[in-house]
Amino acid sequence: MKKILSVLLVCVLLMTGITVAYAQDVTEYKRGDVIQFGSYPQSKVVNAQLIEKLNALLPEWDEWTSYGYYSGNGDNGSMVQGDWMRYVDVTYNSVKYRAVKFTEIRPIDTYWELSDEVGNHGGYLRNTVYWFIYEPVDWVILNLSTGLLLCKDVIDSQPFSNTLYRRAEGYYNFFNDPDFRNYLSDYETSSLRKWLNEDFYNTAFSEAEKEQIAVTHLNNDGFRTLRDEYGYEELDSKPTADKVFLLSFDDAVNPAYGFSTNMDINEMARTAWPSDYAKSQGCYYINYGGTFHGRSSWNLRSPAHAESVNCYVFATGFVSPYGGTCRADTGVRPAITLPAVITECEHTYTSVTLREATHLKKGKEICFCECGANFKQYIPEIKEHNLEVTSEVLPTCTEGGYRNYKCECGYTYTETLEAKGHTFNGSVCKDCGYDKSEECSCNCHAGGVKAFFFKILNFFQRIFDKSKGVCQCGASH
Repeated sequence: MKKILSVLLVCVLLMTGITVAYAQDVTEYKRGDVIQFGSYPQSKVVNAQLIEKLNALLPEWDEWTSYGYYSGNGDNGSMVQGDWMRYVDVTYNSVKYRAVKFTEIRPIDTYWELSDEVGNHGGYLRNTVYWFIYEPVDWVILNLSTGLLLCKDVIDSQPFSNTLYRRAEGYYNFFNDPDFRNYLSDYETSSLRKWLNEDFYNTAFSEAEKEQIAVTHLNNDGFRTLRDEYGYEELDSKPTADKVFLLSFDDAVNPAYGFSTNMDINEMARTAWPSDYAKSQGCYYINYGGTFHGRSSWNLRSPAHAESVNCYVFATGFVSPYGGTCRADTGVRPAITLPAVITECEHTYTSVTLREATHLKKGKEICFCECGANFKQYIPEIKEHNLEVTSEVLPTCTEGGYRNYKCECGYTYTETLEAKGHTFNGSVCKDCGYDKSEECSCNCHAGGVKAFFFKILNFFQRIFDKSKGVCQCGASH
């Protein structure tokens, strides 16, 4: 029955004019599967005969489209757009190709000067035409319950922000606009978000394919907020609703998507290969051998630990909150939500602890199904402190003291100890030796006739008033 319904679904889509960009039975998808949807220039054309025929179709340089990439003089706020890197799309034998040529090397940072050095530019040289073929884009299914897809490869190279303006020295002084309204790490107003939903969106998808992509509502909180470090909400970016977007920091450490919860480890599941086209745009990739040879870094949308940096995944697969927002050599792995791949699932959840409960805060865990559906929740128990005395000053009869405690978690506590007061044996304190008779004003301790007189007086007071007869000094008269 599922296969029959699937065939009927495909037939309906065809009759309504919607392009089906994949042939796999939608009822048989599982998380981690790869599907093809849309197209983008990727592989470099190396066939000499084909290159010759494509070159014959090239227009004059003035008719090429400028990327409008940025460069500067090395100072903050100096970046301007230039026409030194251009492209043109042509169709030959019903196949689409993109030609790329640059007269200057694209700088690694958008405010750096243009340079003759090739650097890590994939071996692509100035004043040379390179051809790339439009190919279907591979997407990895991260969540079948929502249709969340992540581009399998690093498909391009773009900075998080094209522009950088610094208002003054110190924190909270880096912005992406000259009026100092938006922090440099703000995703909502970033040039990369604009590029994803305009340049990439319009290049990669046909009008029929655009209709199939859902609008996704995104939480764009910063790294510190996502890690429950309160007081840094100022760095959070506003929520957005986008067709194309980047993964967040939380997504990159989500076991429901096949990633480790440990941000600090080199993890192959988070690594990605750059396309030939991405390399031509200046994308960084590891070129020194080893396990991660050839892999590229890629941007995340979450603002990082300060207003001048964003989160990203390094080429070896660890997640870093120290991304260079203006670095043009950081790769792009777009994400989209495609309802056509949603599969019904009777969720069976597995829980993974994201943070153990401490003596100061609750723990957190993520519960996820193998389809990718997931939710986070707090672990309610908070551990009691295991306090040990680190120092103390004991109280005396007349002065208070204190006792300092410390837990292995770092929590400290000071207990105030009140003065314990005198414990008298007669008129003398047995603890400190204080003799209160020395401060007595009734002269009952005096010698001679005067003392005798007071003793007689007290004797008669005791007869008529039982409360009398014991002096304030403790002497019995």
